[in-house]
Amino acid sequence: MKNSYLYLVLLIFFITIIFPYQVEALHNNETLTQVNSGLSINYENRLVEDDICFRKDPDKINTVNSEVNIKNCSIIGVVDFRDTIFEKPVNFLGNEFNGSILTNQRTQFKKSAIFRDSKFNNYTDLSGANFSEEADFRRCKFNRSSFTNSNFMQDANFQDAQFNGSTNFNDANFRGDANFKNVVFNEFTSFSRSKFFKEAGFYNMTSKTYIDFTDARFDELADFQRAKINHGKWDNCNFSGIANFGGAEFSTFSFFRDAKFIGSANFVKSIFGDDASFKSSTFNGSSSFAGAIFKGCAEFSSSKFKEDADFRKVHFQGNQIDLIDFSLAQIVGYIDLSNIKIDECNLSLDRAKYNKMYVRWENLSGKLAYSDASYMTLIKNFKDLGLLDDVDACYYEFRNHRRIMTNLTAINQEGIWRRVDIGFRKFLEFFLDFLYRYGVDPLRPLILSVIVIIVFAVIWRVIGVGTKFSGNITKIHMDKVLPATIKLFFVEIFSLKEALKFSFFVFVSAAKFFVEITLPKIPKTIEEKKPWSKHIFSFERFAAGLLIALFFLAVSRTIVRDM
Repeated sequence: MKNSYLYLVLLIFFITIIFPYQVEALHNNETLTQVNSGLSINYENRLVEDDICFRKDPDKINTVNSEVNIKNCSIIGVVDFRDTIFEKPVNFLGNEFNGSILTNQRTQFKKSAIFRDSKFNNYTDLSGANFSEEADFRRCKFNRSSFTNSNFMQDANFQDAQFNGSTNFNDANFRGDANFKNVVFNEFTSFSRSKFFKEAGFYNMTSKTYIDFTDARFDELADFQRAKINHGKWDNCNFSGIANFGGAEFSTFSFFRDAKFIGSANFVKSIFGDDASFKSSTFNGSSSFAGAIFKGCAEFSSSKFKEDADFRKVHFQGNQIDLIDFSLAQIVGYIDLSNIKIDECNLSLDRAKYNKMYVRWENLSGKLAYSDASYMTLIKNFKDLGLLDDVDACYYEFRNHRRIMTNLTAINQEGIWRRVDIGFRKFLEFFLDFLYRYGVDPLRPLILSVIVIIVFAVIWRVIGVGTKFSGNITKIHMDKVLPATIKLFFVEIFSLKEALKFSFFVFVSAAKFFVEITLPKIPKTIEEKKPWSKHIFSFERFAAGLLIALFFLAVSRTIVRDM
């Protein structure tokens, strides 16, 4: 007997699990009968095999004064809300819709419309529908769906919903809060021309293919924090409130071209997996990209920053063909590039205008795309900030780049004289770089001066200065080499003491405008036997005069300037 009761309980349990719905056909005429009589519609745990249509006359606007409560049902047919006004709440909680959902611009839900925890296995077309109060689609699962031209007068809640097919919210109006937190869009999704009058919450949203917000309008907070987006487009968007993309991850392309950020823009620690374009965008409030990572091109050309722009610790990981483009950008406040890291890509500041740029040259060295305007503006910026070492380093790289560009220009020039002129300039640029690094390295002329003195000392020694043999180096035979002779050889023949002294005074005599010194003279014995030694004397003084002049120029440009 006990076993019989046990079997009965198990049987009831399995029937409940396997057959959760009552196998009872609900026909459309039954629904219309209840609607016409003004009775509430209450179905729960039922299998609805037929269509559910709420309109009596397709040519007229129909009004439903009944409260609709259809819960945990499996609906096989179409649910038709077209041309219908619902005066009471509509509750479709936890249903499975296997047929299409249809609305049009004459559909109006005047009270709450609850579809929470439902599954839409077919096409869901809520285009043009008007939701006067709360619209609740939390944790719903959609196949293909369209909310084109829909109007949400109060809060629209899609939190934790999943869209498995293409999704269309084009021209939708969200007059209350729009909650898309934790939503997953698995296919193409478009919010083009949509208007968000209150908070737009896309926190931790995931878009696995392509999401389009072109021409969308955000009047208050646009929250895309920690969103994971494969390919996103916000071209010509208007962000009147805070645009928060902090920690967002863009796997491929992300476009914000011609976007207007009227409030502050937050892209702190965002990751741009491929090209990111903010071309011609306007930032009216403060903007921060601090700690962000750009793995492709970062385009800010022709953009306008009307307040401060924060790019501290940004890591640009693009390759050699990628470009960090701020050309023609206008920054009214300051731009902070402190501690940025640039791997292989180049930074373009061509014709960019900014008040101050906080950056050290070590972060830009070898990465600045060449243009006269960008280098000159950056040099002036370093001067204004008092970063004089950076001024020198930037100027030196500018001159090197210009020399390279001169070489490239020479290749394409026509006419022999034009080529000769450019060739001479090329030689002169190389000469100035070698002698004193275009005036930024006073140590270079000093080192070269020491080398010149030593080289000419050897020459003077070979000629005969400082030797007792009147310039004739005695030939030493190996069979007569004795310790005393070897000592005499090194001490008398190869000793440079006198020659070094003579070379030094010849060199210093070139500075007679700065130091009073007696002009040294070539020994008469040498001058008589080797009259060409006068030319060597003059050449050393010429080299000395050039190096001394360049030394003082470099000192005045660097050390004296710093005092």
